[in-house]
Amino acid sequence: MPLDKEKKSPQYVDPKEMLARFRAGATYCGSVYLREQMIDFRILTRDEEMEIRRKSMAHAAKHGNDSTERNDFIQKHTISLATNINGQPQLPISIFKELTSDELDYLYNEYVKIRDDSNPSLEVMSPEQFNAICDALKKKALGSKDLSLPQLRAICSAYADLIRSQDAQT
Repeated sequence: MPLDKEKKSPQYVDPKEMLARFRAGATYCGSVYLREQMIDFRILTRDEEMEIRRKSMAHAAKHGNDSTERNDFIQKHTISLATNINGQPQLPISIFKELTSDELDYLYNEYVKIRDDSNPSLEVMSPEQFNAICDALKKKALGSKDLSLPQLRAICSAYADLIRSQDAQT
């Protein structure tokens, strides 16, 4: 909390105002199309994500600790909560019994992309940092487990762009 230089005491800062400054125009929401159906997503808070993880562990303890089933539980509940905008659910949890595995994976992966688009750590990764990470990977000084998912996605995307540009030249 900032200090008032004259009074040497903490100034009150409205949490909503502070959060708005942190996000600096980042939307923290996005839309996805599943075939021709548009679905709006909002980014979950850390507390919401942790609650889903806790529920998934309780579910796993009760129904067997199968990693595929736990992952499925996390995906369904994340999508269900992230598509609940202002108390209006777009995809109730009951619809997930009807979705295919591919549809569920697609929706979850699209949610992750929307979340990554608002990730401040990607905004501050300079080209120099990006090149340093790539060099460290080439020299095996870093492993994929040392990087965040957004960093790995950025590297894969850049590599795909490189391959496409080389293919276009041939």
